Amino acid sequence: MRRRKPPREKDPTRLYQQGGFDAQGEEHVEESAERFSSRSKHAEQNKIDKTTAMRAEAVGEDLATLPRGEVIQVFSRYLEVRGDSGSYLCTARKTLSRASQTQIVVGDRVLFRPSGMTHDSGQPEAVIEQVGERETVLTRADSFRQLDAHPIVANAEQMLIVAALALPN
Repeated sequence: MRRRKPPREKDPTRLYQQGGFDAQGEEHVEESAERFSSRSKHAEQNKIDKTTAMRAEAVGEDLATLPRGEVIQVFSRYLEVRGDSGSYLCTARKTLSRASQTQIVVGDRVLFRPSGMTHDSGQPEAVIEQVGERETVLTRADSFRQLDAHPIVANAEQMLIVAALALPN
């Protein structure tokens, strides 16, 4: 196991005055004897699963009162959800996104909790608490391994295929 160096001194003037530099201007760094214990490779996932279970228990009886909506647009950090009372700019709970095997996509039906705040764009903000079961899923193959399927759209009822007959560039 490699030993880590301690962080560098933030105040080199004080370090110089205390004799911490040698003739070439380099710091004297003592080797750290601190050892880091190896964590199980599943420890982080176990922690996420426990947090998700605790969150589900805390919110469980509250889910029936939450508004329902459908994801209509996905941005890098936000999801736009259309509910009965309008459109919301939502974020997904960390535990929800980490515990799920797939990401939230357009068409997913969700339960969300309005935060009472508005985004800079003027849209009300909310937090997605739960993603509903998918009836249909349109997927594409993973671009590297071609084995995994990534969802593109969920719960689609119709699909239109467009193809060019002349000059299909």
